Amino acid sequence: MDAMFDNFNEDETLIETMIKVWNDYLTVGNGYVEIGRSNDGKIGYIGHVPAVLVRVRRNKDGYIQLANSSKAKAVYFRNFQDLEGKDPVNNDGAPNEIIHFKSYSPNNTYYGVPPAVPSAAAIVGDKFAKEYNIDYFENKAIPRYAIVLKGAKLSQKSKEQLVNYFRQEVKGKHHGTLIVPLPPSMGQDSDIRFEKLEAGVQDSSFDKYRKANRDEILVGNRVPAPKVGVYDNANLAVSRDADKTFKIQVVGPDQAIIEKRFNRIVKEFTDLVTFRFETIDLIDDDIQSRINDRYLRTEVISPNEVRQELGLPQRHGGNEILPFPSRIRMAQLEIDQEEQSKEPGAPEENDNAQSGSPERAGPDREGGQTPTADTGERRERGEAQDE
Repeated sequence: MDAMFDNFNEDETLIETMIKVWNDYLTVGNGYVEIGRSNDGKIGYIGHVPAVLVRVRRNKDGYIQLANSSKAKAVYFRNFQDLEGKDPVNNDGAPNEIIHFKSYSPNNTYYGVPPAVPSAAAIVGDKFAKEYNIDYFENKAIPRYAIVLKGAKLSQKSKEQLVNYFRQEVKGKHHGTLIVPLPPSMGQDSDIRFEKLEAGVQDSSFDKYRKANRDEILVGNRVPAPKVGVYDNANLAVSRDADKTFKIQVVGPDQAIIEKRFNRIVKEFTDLVTFRFETIDLIDDDIQSRINDRYLRTEVISPNEVRQELGLPQRHGGNEILPFPSRIRMAQLEIDQEEQSKEPGAPEENDNAQSGSPERAGPDREGGQTPTADTGERRERGEAQDE
């Protein structure tokens, strides 16, 4: 199957094709996979069609790829595995087919809506905030000043010229350097000064605002912050929980959607294999060693099974299951009781022991408490079992 999918496209691997398709799915809300067949009717090509050029036909009997130039023609595509649809555009006897991935929206039955739509305001606001800072560095000036004239009498024409200058020259420029033409009617005794309208840095040039936008965009796309390199106030436990949620609620369902569509391709060739994506691995070596330790101590797996998983050679006697710790304590308790009963002057068993009821733990020879089966089981099931 790997060789089959590799031969479907001479220029791209399947992963490259799906990266393009899923980028369209996340940014436009729709992703399109093109399926081409050879003369014998078997699938021979899998590729990507840009989502911005594709339109769904009104009767949902196919798709149209719009021309991206004035000289090219529009192209018709059938629905996948529809081998009888007629090409109403170019009268092609065997048009290619399309698999449509759509991010569902209740507002539209033809097209999907990208997950970033709820955070559109944050995306636009972040764009303007970046452009604001770029203007600051390009102009190297702060024009947030008011011009105050004292002792000057301006004519109506001079006032209009000054106001029009600011409206035309200053509009849209956050930090441009200004050359203000002063009318000659001001006189020599006139006083002119510039007053700051905004004192100090405005929130580090929208630093908090951009962080809020970033968080809103991440929530809209359901991506945990550590996945994009943001580690603000994130510890290991929080990151693991976020990765687990991301795997189960986001990546897992998306993979299942793609797998179902691609298995329709595989079934045209064979029923012996199925198409599956690799899942995100959240278990590191430390966690895996704890899992193996618990399975070994609870008689689930043998040491050789663990060694096989680690790629180590088998050991003699490694196929034997290790005894459960509580059974070891039970055996040791029976030995201790037999030794105590053989000692001279040992007390006889009481009526409770003769009736078969469990004996309570009593002082042992070292002055502590003699462990019992009940105590051992409760310890084993408790939180201290990893000790």
